[in-house]
Amino acid sequence: MKEKKVFYYKDELNDEFSTAKIIPMRIDEKYKYLHKNPFWNFAAFVVQNILFVPLKFLYPKIKFRIQYIGKEKIRKYNKEGYFIYVNHTQEFADTHIPSNPIYPKRNFFIVNPENISMKGMRTIVEMLGALPVPENKEAMKNFLEAIEYHIEKRHSITIYPEAHIWPYYTKIRPFKSVSFKYPVQLRKASFLHDKHISKERP
Repeated sequence: MKEKKVFYYKDELNDEFSTAKIIPMRIDEKYKYLHKNPFWNFAAFVVQNILFVPLKFLYPKIKFRIQYIGKEKIRKYNKEGYFIYVNHTQEFADTHIPSNPIYPKRNFFIVNPENISMKGMRTIVEMLGALPVPENKEAMKNFLEAIEYHIEKRHSITIYPEAHIWPYYTKIRPFKSVSFKYPVQLRKASFLHDKHISKERP
């Protein structure tokens, strides 16, 4: 019988249990959140909404036998941009699970800089919708412009208010209220995607 791993925490807002150890790149005013090159944007659409679709659907289905409940609640917002709030419990699957029930709407993710700092993966991760958190005031301006742009384009934006990964945790953890400023400022709908994934498959 496999021994269970136990995680101990002291700080619910800041403790991180991700196994990935990545040195984050600087997200300053030079970082490009929006690309004006039509070829780049077309390639990003193909990567996000065509090439990776089989993986996005099959991985959660096979590994977790995941089911979505309440998809009908977001259908009337199909022609609008909106925000999705998700608890953070999976390193890989969390990039797919929120996107599947709203497909073919394009979904973008507010992420920590580590997510786009993996060697050889930056462009792919950006094309999949990563919007890294900025580190200074000048970069914040570009970051907010990108969020507003995608909402105006009727895309969705996923936010992980807990910020740090706690594997298979089944409760909602404390988070900073600043995460909810975006839908308030832009007067857009927001949805809570509350997922509960157990190591024991049903």
